[in-house]
Amino acid sequence: MERLTHQRSKGPASTPAQRLVELQNALTAADRAADDAMGRADELQKHYDRFHNMSGVSFGGVPMAQIWADLVLWEAVLNENPVDAIFEIGTWEGGFSWWLYAQSMARDIFFQTFDAVQPERNIPAFLRVDVFAETEMLGKRFRAFEPCVVFCDGGNKPRELQTFAAELRDPRSLLLAHDWGEEIGAGDVPDTVAMVYGDFCEQLGSVTRVFKLRSGDA
Repeated sequence: MERLTHQRSKGPASTPAQRLVELQNALTAADRAADDAMGRADELQKHYDRFHNMSGVSFGGVPMAQIWADLVLWEAVLNENPVDAIFEIGTWEGGFSWWLYAQSMARDIFFQTFDAVQPERNIPAFLRVDVFAETEMLGKRFRAFEPCVVFCDGGNKPRELQTFAAELRDPRSLLLAHDWGEEIGAGDVPDTVAMVYGDFCEQLGSVTRVFKLRSGDA
């Protein structure tokens, strides 16, 4: 708390009673300022939560596992990195698949989403497949569309990043991994890739991270 400083007037020295009143007024002002600061902090927290809470995040009412901050990251990354395809590993209910599909239509690029579980609703460009059992097939498809984006958001994100980083060849291709800090972390990143846009992700509060092949590994 800021230290209270008594501002004496040029007049006669305050009596003890006057000094007490001055201190009480100063404390009242300090309490009011603290209440105002708490109110502003609460508003900032609500504003932050609006973009960093998964509750209610959807595309056309179809739920997605992303937070709003992730969508800002994706838009910026796709704008800065022209690619020929987006591949999503892990469809879930399909809200983000629809969002990525809309991105692919707007950018005139290819899109496909993969999952071992069939979604309850119709999802565009969905292919039911065990991605680890069909690594060779998927690798050939990814390379046919490079530079591309491979989004690791299935049930084993560390293994997905490790597996499919090895299937890419073009240094312009990207791998994105979801649930950073929860289901995947720095210790899960293979030596063949390097994180990019790390500071931007931190500033946004995104739970997605972006990787590129290291020079010499492409």
